[in-house]
Amino acid sequence: MSTPSDIERFRWLLASVDDWVEARNLRIRLVHEYLHDSGEFAGALNRARELVPLLTETYNCINRYSRERLAGLGNDWPPPVTGATEPDD
Repeated sequence: MSTPSDIERFRWLLASVDDWVEARNLRIRLVHEYLHDSGEFAGALNRARELVPLLTETYNCINRYSRERLAGLGNDWPPPVTGATEPDD
């Protein structure tokens, strides 16, 4: 889900569209930009860690939807992701 139209079409999968857009933009910053400021880089990594539950929840929602809708294709779906909770501060 990378374009605004994709996000709109699949918003029912997302707990928070705003957080999804933030996670997407953060990934772009971390992967494609060289952050010169160590404090900014640390802040970006910490925020990425905070967004792990959103990504886990979204993956599990897509996984559940796929299992239900495509059950006739077999039972070899990957398991849901567990154990991803909000980090301790």
